[in-house]
Amino acid sequence: MPEFLFDVFLSHSSKNKLVVRDLAQRLFNDGIRVWFDEDHIMRGGGIPATVADQMKRCRVLSYERQQQSLTMIG
Repeated sequence: MPEFLFDVFLSHSSKNKLVVRDLAQRLFNDGIRVWFDEDHIMRGGGIPATVADQMKRCRVLSYERQQQSLTMIG
């Protein structure tokens, strides 16, 4: 059985950043080990590679979205 470094990986669009930041803090305060990009990606780092690697280290993946982010124009 794999050992997970994080309980949940929070995936989101930039439009949802504030909401997901609050969610990450609430989960952390409840003792849940959260992977949130602001806490774990260094500027200038290889973001796609880092995200792909860290997703494997999380027990659960959660994609946070808002209805407006699904609306297409055109």
